[in-house]
Amino acid sequence: ANLAISTGDIVRATHALDAAKRLIGRQPNARLVQAFILATGQVRELQGDAKGAEDAYHDAIAMEPMDPEARMNLALLLARQRRIPEARQAFAIAVTLFAPDQRNDRRMEFEETLNAANSGSRK
Repeated sequence: ANLAISTGDIVRATHALDAAKRLIGRQPNARLVQAFILATGQVRELQGDAKGAEDAYHDAIAMEPMDPEARMNLALLLARQRRIPEARQAFAIAVTLFAPDQRNDRRMEFEETLNAANSGSRK
């Protein structure tokens, strides 16, 4: 699902999530469930369902508060929606959860997303 999401292939991502859902149903694992919820948020975002994506990211964060990816996805979504104060607040938490050597790259990604949103385009 993650590979399909990274290439923007909604159909493949949806099929992969359906397969994952069946697997998780047979062998529940908190980390897998959290990853499934996070991927579901990404698919919803690709589908243009910002509210559904935001809800999924919040659910993923609730399951694993120390997951930087869930928090980063939320920050980027909020930035793309031009909800700047909320985006900055979400990012401020996310960036501290990444390894120190990843923080600058993630900061640049966030700032590029903010700039793109402010210029009216979507990253």
